[in-house]
Amino acid sequence: MFCIAEFGEDFPAFLADEPALAALPYVEAFARLEWHAGRVSVAVDSPALCLADLTAAEPAALMSASVVFQPGVMYFSADWPVDELLRIYLSDQMPPQFQMEPGPTHVEVRGARGDLRVMRLAAADWLFRRRLQSGSSIGTAAEGPLDLDPQFDPGRALIEACDAGLVTRLMPVGPH
Repeated sequence: MFCIAEFGEDFPAFLADEPALAALPYVEAFARLEWHAGRVSVAVDSPALCLADLTAAEPAALMSASVVFQPGVMYFSADWPVDELLRIYLSDQMPPQFQMEPGPTHVEVRGARGDLRVMRLAAADWLFRRRLQSGSSIGTAAEGPLDLDPQFDPGRALIEACDAGLVTRLMPVGPH
């Protein structure tokens, strides 16, 4: 079995342009997800940040700080539930019937030393984690998710990211 990660980052777009695959509108999203999965699955985890490191920070300083995520974590969104298709593909167990309906899908892909986990997230949680990973301060990362979901709790979401071992460092504002 081949892995799309071996073909390079541009291969999903190449597949999407293939006339023979025109009936599969999700093929590029699936190929891109598989490419990312292959890339992160070989990452090596760094030591995770302890929750005590967060609670030791002053609240104002914490909101202006940013965090560093594990190297094998990425966030992916698509207009198709391609995460379900990837799970089937990786399990090598074909269900008797499988049908995909278009719809927004937000996933966290985490890999380390050959292990791979794909988890679907609510849009607000996905956006928060994606913004944190891109270097936004904790306060700034919380703004968009609160617009998506007024019930979103950035404190809870930050604790969940730390508990999941996603965060490796807290980066205070100012000279490092």
